[in-house]
Amino acid sequence: MTARLAELAWDGRFITAGAALDEVADDFGHIVHRRPAAVLRPGSVADVGTLLRAANGIPVVARGRGHSTFGQAQTTGIVLDMSGLAEIGPVEGDRITVQAGADWRAVLTATLRHGRTPPVLTDYLGLSVGGTLSVGGIGGTSHHHGAQTDNVLALDVTTPDGRHHACTADDDLYHEVLAGQGRHGVLTAATLRLIPAPATVHRHQLHYASFGALRADQHALRHLDFTQADVLPGETGWQYVLDVTADQLPATHEDARESEVLSYFDFADRLAAGEAYFRSTGEWFHPHPWWTTFLPAATADAFLDRLVTELTPADVGSSGLILTYPIPTATLTTRQLAVPADDVAVHVSVLRTATPDTVAEALAANRTWHDRAVAAGGTVYPIGTTG
Repeated sequence: MTARLAELAWDGRFITAGAALDEVADDFGHIVHRRPAAVLRPGSVADVGTLLRAANGIPVVARGRGHSTFGQAQTTGIVLDMSGLAEIGPVEGDRITVQAGADWRAVLTATLRHGRTPPVLTDYLGLSVGGTLSVGGIGGTSHHHGAQTDNVLALDVTTPDGRHHACTADDDLYHEVLAGQGRHGVLTAATLRLIPAPATVHRHQLHYASFGALRADQHALRHLDFTQADVLPGETGWQYVLDVTADQLPATHEDARESEVLSYFDFADRLAAGEAYFRSTGEWFHPHPWWTTFLPAATADAFLDRLVTELTPADVGSSGLILTYPIPTATLTTRQLAVPADDVAVHVSVLRTATPDTVAEALAANRTWHDRAVAAGGTVYPIGTTG
């Protein structure tokens, strides 16, 4: 079915056999495996339009860095590998235009030369711009700035008919594509809002005896630039850590504190060392049956207390953890991003590392927690896995 497409004139490469197909038949989840009929590595935005016009019913799925966890960027049709469309334009005051295949690490490197940063960065900077903008993009500053999709000024999009469009918040297409999971077209470039970046960051990791005490301080410290609650596996049970940044930290109720001063880039890219370590141990390549949701604040506390009571450190694995971010819903303005009907949405991520023998059990547990979250007024954040 792809022979006629292979004969078209491409600026990039249209691949119908070999290791390239095997590579995109996997993702960070290592759970779903779909081998495509072909892979297009576009050499230009025009290639994207050519493919969508000529596909003629063959499924086409765009792929950034392959960091999805349940086959979201896989297909038995054609994978559109966007990683080569990664140009980064100049910083122009409070904005920068970048192609969708660029990763956030490269974007931040470019903007910091001008003392600027995107307002919201995900914990892991190896994700592509197009990938996170297709789902939302949440981080430790979202309580001030919303999702990454809430900080986009303009988009370039190729619609399923192969036509290219430049759009802003005045256009319906802009709102359909942001957090639209690729349903309305392929995002090829975005103009991102920028804010001043500090040269250094005072990072504090505050340790608590209970999850409730951690959450109380996270609420009390919501005025700080960055806050993230981590529930980590320990030798004797869960460890409760609040990660914050502040030049001067007001009184809190933590039991212990670790503090350090980092460059802004090193703080933003703090998971790079962990990635290198888990690649060396092989855990990076283990299955990752992650589960994510937004909960209304009214039901979040009871839900989270039940979560850490019934879920054990062994359930998430030695490299797993649970993250929470309370985010005022007034900051979450992206139309396609489903959030609860509450003044505050609590983003919860259960980031499991499993083994092939425990994947089925983890997926079944994810389905249980999904059903409980929906019953509690929660909504799905679409990067995760639900059996």
